[in-house]
Amino acid sequence: MNWLEPTTLLLLACGLLYGLMGEWVDGAILLAFVLGIGLLDAVQQQRSSHALAELARLSAPRAHVRRDGQELELPTDQVRLGDQLRLEEGDRVAADAALTEAVGLWLDESLLTGESLPVARTEPGERVLAGSLVAGGRGWATVVAVAEATELGRLGKSLATVQPPLTRLQRQTRRLTSRLTVMALALCAALAVIQGASSGDWPRALLAALALAQAGTQLPGGPVGHQFIDAELPLLRAHAPRAMLDLNRAESDIDWEMIEGPRLSRPVAAPGANHRARSGLGLIPRRLPGHGEIWRTRLPRAELDRRIADVHQPYHRALAEELQRIRDLWGAALLIDLHSMPPLTQRDSPTPAPVMVLGDRFGASCHHALVSRGLSFFESEGVPAAQNRPYSGGYVLDRHGAPESGIHALQIEVCRSLYLDDGFAELTPAAAGVAALLARLVYALGQETAALGQARSMLEAAE
Repeated sequence: MNWLEPTTLLLLACGLLYGLMGEWVDGAILLAFVLGIGLLDAVQQQRSSHALAELARLSAPRAHVRRDGQELELPTDQVRLGDQLRLEEGDRVAADAALTEAVGLWLDESLLTGESLPVARTEPGERVLAGSLVAGGRGWATVVAVAEATELGRLGKSLATVQPPLTRLQRQTRRLTSRLTVMALALCAALAVIQGASSGDWPRALLAALALAQAGTQLPGGPVGHQFIDAELPLLRAHAPRAMLDLNRAESDIDWEMIEGPRLSRPVAAPGANHRARSGLGLIPRRLPGHGEIWRTRLPRAELDRRIADVHQPYHRALAEELQRIRDLWGAALLIDLHSMPPLTQRDSPTPAPVMVLGDRFGASCHHALVSRGLSFFESEGVPAAQNRPYSGGYVLDRHGAPESGIHALQIEVCRSLYLDDGFAELTPAAAGVAALLARLVYALGQETAALGQARSMLEAAE
């Protein structure tokens, strides 16, 4: 927790002001909440840092070397000068080295030179550079430079001094944030002066101004955040990257070829539950689309159990409890599972390809009225949309969608081309419009969910 954040400083200021006004109990309660939130955030950050460190350790590249007559597999940062470095197809060269022997060796040096085609390195004494990828053949080389002494290290050191310019979106966001901050401070000051002058109770007036400022700081900077926080939607965040554990997969959807130890004794959740694992996209992903394999070693069984117990189960338990709370309060609850999808193609059809896909597990996860409302909304907005094809939803919908109990779950796939640039790397100015469109969709679906909740409450009352 950053104690210098505006929200934290305002809360501390309110607590101290309560104390100066003689209301020690209120001040102590407010300060206790701030300290409790800080402690909880520190614990969560520590657990997240541990998980990311373990993820980095398991995915770190390794080098095969011959040292003192022994062949070793080491992390790249443990390679020393004079080691004999083994070069085989698919290896990433760990250090600058001089070839001692090679058979049909081809290296992809595009990371350093920008040359897209592999180059042949076959003569003894030729230099192979760290960061190169062995595209074919095999060989051995003597390490002559490591870490920052390599060509790649010197290049990285020089690039570290380069400050990339702000993007157009970042500049516009900063200007907007600065203007809103000035306006908010002016409004708070005016409120304090007006209320203090009219009532004579300046501490109360200052407290009211701080409360107004506190409310203003709750809006995040991004366009999507503004729209959804305005709608007062609960937000559940997992402190784990998808490469570590995919929360949209069942606990049984495991590729056991990448796990060391006995298999889980629990039964398979549903027929065909392991088909995603067989394709490398199970509970613990083995690969990333477009990037290939991401792990170099097998995952210990104990680590698998820890991730399930510490991440998967608490997340879905918290989600289920929140959905039940909302259902009990309003008669119905709607879970929106928002995803991004690559652009779709429409073969042999004059109609444009969908840029939005609504998934309801073919009617099993939510009431048909919600899907109908969503499709009619997109039609009125002129946005091409489809239902269940090619994405009908996954484990989140299977687990939490229970329309007969008043809990509905709907997946929405949004085409990345609507809000990202051609390289799918940076937000475009259209992102704000997409966020506003989705906010209006959520509002429309919320109205429909409320109607379903009222009908369910009337039915239960009649029974």
